[in-house]
Amino acid sequence: MKKTVGQLQQNFKLSDLKVLFERLFPSPPNGKLEDYRFIVNGIDLNIQNESEFNKNKHLIINGSTLYPLQRCVGGSDVDMVTLKNIVRNELPSEVGKILKVMAQCAAHGETTLCVALCCYKYCAGCFIRSFEASKFKLECLGCKKAINYMEFFKSPDFIQTLDCLDQISTLPKHIDYQVCSCGSPMVNETMYAKQQCMQCKRIFCFFCNNEWLDGQMKNEKYTCRKDCSYEIMTTQDSVPLAANPSLQVPNKRVCPNCFKDGGYGNCCKYNQCPNCEHWFCYMCLKSQTECSKTSNYSTKCTDVVKQTYDTFPRLIKL
Repeated sequence: MKKTVGQLQQNFKLSDLKVLFERLFPSPPNGKLEDYRFIVNGIDLNIQNESEFNKNKHLIINGSTLYPLQRCVGGSDVDMVTLKNIVRNELPSEVGKILKVMAQCAAHGETTLCVALCCYKYCAGCFIRSFEASKFKLECLGCKKAINYMEFFKSPDFIQTLDCLDQISTLPKHIDYQVCSCGSPMVNETMYAKQQCMQCKRIFCFFCNNEWLDGQMKNEKYTCRKDCSYEIMTTQDSVPLAANPSLQVPNKRVCPNCFKDGGYGNCCKYNQCPNCEHWFCYMCLKSQTECSKTSNYSTKCTDVVKQTYDTFPRLIKL
C-alpha cells in the first residue's frame, strides 16, 4: 500500500483538498477526484457536498491519514502486509530506544534488562514476540489495560505507522469495503456484486473478490450466488443446544464485535469468537456478561436473533 504525503493550510477548504489530490494523483493514470470516496478515522468525508464536508473536516489534522477509495457505481481482505512488515522490521530498533530496568522477565523468569509494560516487565525478545502475537496491540496481560502507543514507543513515524495499521484493520469489517487483487481499495455505493476496478480494469464480485464469471454468477445485491462470502456467513442451520437439547441454536454465527464468522462450540449458548476472543450468546448476540444478567448458559434468553446483510457495518450510510 503506497503512502503519499501532502500538506494543507490550517483553514483549508474543500477546493484546497481537490487541488492537493489532483497534484498528488494526476488523472490519468488515476481516476478523477469525483471517482473516489475519502475516509478518515473510519468516517466518510462527503466531497460532493461542501456543507457536509465541513462537518467532518476537523478530523483532518497534522499526521492524520486519508484513504481515497474507488467509488463502485456499477449495478477484498485489506492488504496490510506492507504495513505489518514495516512494523516488524523497525520493531527491534524501536524497542532499543525504550528505557530499560533490571528486572525478572515475566515470560522466561530470568533477571535481565527489561521494558516495563504496565503491570509486567519483559526482556526485548519476549516483548517483541508478545507484541507480534497480540497483532500489534499494546495491552497489559495483568489488568488488561489498553496502552497508547505514544506512552510506550518513542519515534513519531513508528507510532504513526501503528496508528495507520489500526485504522486500516477496522476497514475490512465494513460490507461496502473491498480491495481489488491489484491492491486498490474501493467502496461499493450500490451494493451490487458485479464491479470493475478503475485501476486495473478487472471485473469481479465485490463481495467474494473472485473473477466475474458470466453465466455462473448473478449480479445481485450483496451476493453473486456462487459460494459468495456474505451469503455464506448469514446462512445458518439450527442444532440442539448441548447443555439443553430442547433448545435450538444456530450452528454458526458472525461475531458482533469483529464480524468474523465462527462455528458453534458444541456446549452452552455462550461461545468465544476464535478471531477476537469476544464471548457472546448464540441466541441474543449480546455479550456473555450482558446476557447472563437475565438468563444462564442453558436457558432461553430470547428468540434467536437473525443475522442478515444489515448485520455488517458500512462506511457509507444509505
